[in-house]
Amino acid sequence: MKIMKVERKSKIIINFDVNDKYTFDFDYKILAKKISKRLIEIENIDYDISYNLLIVDKAKIKKINKEYRNLNKITDVLSFPNIDFKKPSNFKYYIKDDIYDISILDLSTKTIFLGDVVMCYDKILSQSKLYNHSIKREYSFLLVHSLLHLLGYDHIDIKDERKMFKKQDEILDSLNIIK
Repeated sequence: MKIMKVERKSKIIINFDVNDKYTFDFDYKILAKKISKRLIEIENIDYDISYNLLIVDKAKIKKINKEYRNLNKITDVLSFPNIDFKKPSNFKYYIKDDIYDISILDLSTKTIFLGDVVMCYDKILSQSKLYNHSIKREYSFLLVHSLLHLLGYDHIDIKDERKMFKKQDEILDSLNIIK
């Protein structure tokens, strides 16, 4: 299958899995789309992409954290990248001469599948209070942070942390999502 490299704005498909009992004072779907669009602009990604966004309670995220990371604790967000980037946002290893490595594709949507983001609703609320900013800002921060992980950014060492955190700030600031 060939996915065309696009010279237009890239298509973003977000598959949401969110319980109706989780309510926000903003449209979390529209905001996720806006954040995703800004991220691909800043990262110069000109491919159609997709990812899954799940919002769960603290019991569920603790279970997922235990199962996949062997950490028996609640966390705010988990990222499960589909692509093992050699350099952040660099698709060249997987796409050569418009031939795509099938492992990075979502064949049903004809997009490059970045992976899964799992956010904890309870932590979004509690951390917004803890850090004295809006729920919208906390949700946005966690989403940007996770999407950067899906694109190969990390914060294991100080150099990579600075690079990733600078990118987070750039994206959030460009959307005027401030503390």
